[in-house]
Amino acid sequence: MNDPIYRPPSVWITQVLLVLCLISLAIALPIALFQCSSADPPFNCSSPLAIHALLTGFFTFVMLFLTFWGLQKRKRYGKWLAVSFLIGGMVTAIPKSPSLQLIYRSIVQWRPLPTPPYECWQKEPLSISSYSCGYSSYPELVIRIISEILPALLLGFLAFQLLYSPAAKLFFHKND
Repeated sequence: MNDPIYRPPSVWITQVLLVLCLISLAIALPIALFQCSSADPPFNCSSPLAIHALLTGFFTFVMLFLTFWGLQKRKRYGKWLAVSFLIGGMVTAIPKSPSLQLIYRSIVQWRPLPTPPYECWQKEPLSISSYSCGYSSYPELVIRIISEILPALLLGFLAFQLLYSPAAKLFFHKND
């Protein structure tokens, strides 16, 4: 029985996410380099911080490409890099949630949550936009928390599927 082994949906979805990240980095890195080489740069590109940021972006691009290539060629390193990126995305997305930060500060400071309606406008760092971390009722706060955590948990679920689903195991162990 030499049935063909098809690419599982978890691999397809991960590859689509990787391509989206690769495209955004492929656009952002040349723009950053162009700003550094322009006649009137908005920031000092010869500073160690700017050089570190550019090198980190380039390294991330290379690692994302290797991850995509490894998934495409059914290599185990592709699976493990993909799982690492997905879990890293999940772990960094959860603490950035404004609603969870509000609850965390409430727990750490031993204070109750502010009574609704609670208005809180915060400026995004390095941006002109701002977001509201306030809420008009406690159910709205719960809905915000769920809507902020759900995408991160989906990344974790996708990583779990890449690691433990029978289809993914069969897909990656076919080369053995």
